[in-house]
Amino acid sequence: MLNFLTTSPDVCIRIARHPTILNAVIEKMLSPTFEEDMKASDRSAPGGFQPNTFDSDFGTLLQFISTLLLYRSELTSLHPKIKDLIPLCKTWRVKYKKSPVRTISNASDRLVTQIEGMAPILIKQMREMQAASLCCGQLGCKNTEGLIACARCRIQRYCGQEHQKSDWKYHKKICVKGLEEAKESEGSSE
Repeated sequence: MLNFLTTSPDVCIRIARHPTILNAVIEKMLSPTFEEDMKASDRSAPGGFQPNTFDSDFGTLLQFISTLLLYRSELTSLHPKIKDLIPLCKTWRVKYKKSPVRTISNASDRLVTQIEGMAPILIKQMREMQAASLCCGQLGCKNTEGLIACARCRIQRYCGQEHQKSDWKYHKKICVKGLEEAKESEGSSE
């Protein structure tokens, strides 16, 4: 879910303006038992899906922080001890360097650069690349031109009203409007 959220510049800006989740992730990562807690997490996946790995989950958290730091100018608050992640990231970079995927090592390296302060031109380029990678939310549609964000959640984008309507059965599970409708129907059935 964190990977999905940080693919959209709109969502990154919204999270930056309300950084509770970002600061909670940083707080967890600063815990002395973080690695052990991550390794002990239940990674079973429902419905026959392949479960996530420790490397994947750990790397996702590091990348989540790194991506949101691209939106530092929009952040309304940032965990006061974020710089305490630097020595941890340097340790993780070395410790997980021999990991087959190197997700943790690479993400740790990027996060150190982000915390220390990346050159503004690089931040601008990365934000532009993120925006350029958006495509229509309709399964199978690869259109990247003229996308319009859902008016309610401002997360998912579509190339047209037809694709937005046909994707509603999936999108309503994460959209503000769909969640409100589900809550209303639960309330009326009681």
